[in-house]
Amino acid sequence: MDLRELRVILSRYILVAAAAFYLCVTLGVLAAFVPAKVYATTATMVLEISSQSETAGGAVQQASFLQTTLQEKARTRTLKERARADVPEAYRNTRVDITASGQSSILKIRGESTSPLAAEAWVNAVANRLVEEQPRDSAVVLGVLDPAPLRSNPIAPQAEPIILASVVVGLIAGLFAALAADRIKRAFDTAQTVRERLDTTLLGEVPAMRRLTRERRRPMISLLAGENSSSDLVTAFDNIRTNVEFRMTQVGADRVAIVSLNRGAGKSVVTAGLAYSMSNVAPVVAIEADLRRPALGEHLGVRLALGLGDMATFGYEDLFLQPTAQPNLRLLPAGIPVARPADIITSTLPFALQRLSDAGQSVFIDSPPLIGASESAIIVTEAKWVILVMSNSGNDFAGLQEAVQRINDAGGTLLGVVVNRVPRRRFRRQSYSPIGHRRRQLGTENGAPIPTVSQDAPPVGSQAGAS
Repeated sequence: MDLRELRVILSRYILVAAAAFYLCVTLGVLAAFVPAKVYATTATMVLEISSQSETAGGAVQQASFLQTTLQEKARTRTLKERARADVPEAYRNTRVDITASGQSSILKIRGESTSPLAAEAWVNAVANRLVEEQPRDSAVVLGVLDPAPLRSNPIAPQAEPIILASVVVGLIAGLFAALAADRIKRAFDTAQTVRERLDTTLLGEVPAMRRLTRERRRPMISLLAGENSSSDLVTAFDNIRTNVEFRMTQVGADRVAIVSLNRGAGKSVVTAGLAYSMSNVAPVVAIEADLRRPALGEHLGVRLALGLGDMATFGYEDLFLQPTAQPNLRLLPAGIPVARPADIITSTLPFALQRLSDAGQSVFIDSPPLIGASESAIIVTEAKWVILVMSNSGNDFAGLQEAVQRINDAGGTLLGVVVNRVPRRRFRRQSYSPIGHRRRQLGTENGAPIPTVSQDAPPVGSQAGAS
């Protein structure tokens, strides 16, 4: 990532970066001024060898031992209770944390409290109590070298360093928040992810249609034609048809296999919708090559009939093409397989494709999934051009990369990817509603009929109309 790309990301997600920055600065200001200020002061004590000591070596050992003993004693609760009498009454109940540390002959008594006066009083009281309770005949003399002074500057919180640190952290957090927002958007941006991860293009998206099919188990073709058609599906497959037609014209393809990595992605739905949409501009034949779980005939409104699985039995003279509700769209059903699907596809599909190619027909093949069906590789090899269908609910791009590799290994070329079951709300935000749908909606809301042009009326610009 270069600086120019970073600048573009920051300008695009400036609000996210600003929110992260202000959040960090706000937390820093709260940490600098909200907590109570803590003051600390220290009394310095010294351990000296008494001039009355007979042996200097023994006195040094006693001083070293006494150093450790005094540190532990200064932190005990009993000593603080005895020192309470020396503390002014106003600070006796104020909490002061007493610690002790020392090295060689120096002993330091430190106190921390929210009141500087209480810290000074308690530290000096503890230091004086240690001196008073020291035995008179000891070889080591303990004295106060420097009493604890009154400190007016708090040790915590230090406002300036905290605010400065919060600004630096806020700048870093804003940068990372913008980068994270960009990454999250890319993760949900299917088109960009398809281009980056699969090195191909997104041909289109198909909205979820569970509500439409749940009513009467309506076939797919009824959702694309007639008065009860779904404008979302019509728009979706019109966009897919435009992209597929452009790609097929570029590479000179007349046959395309529609595949998926696993079952359940909706490849039969996509095949039916694409074949129907393409048949509006040219004759199309849809082949139901998924002999294990045939569903294309149901989506096209064709009942169980002879097809690929019966060609080896009844001969190859007839392709058993079945008409659909669309005049330019015919279906070659799966039929009733009498052998293994891979054997049937190997013997019948090449002959059927050759016959259809000679007749100048565009062919769309509903293929079984790439995983779990050995005949899918045979179909890809015969078709040569492939459309990969993925479900919006499971963006397993690692698995889709494996699917692309399987397509390449079979000698196929990927035309692009179609995403199925896109949420209708997101799809409608991205789509451009047809004017007919808006006219019907306005007519329904206003309760008035929509004016239409009579078929007997002369065309605009004719002599009759001009007169």
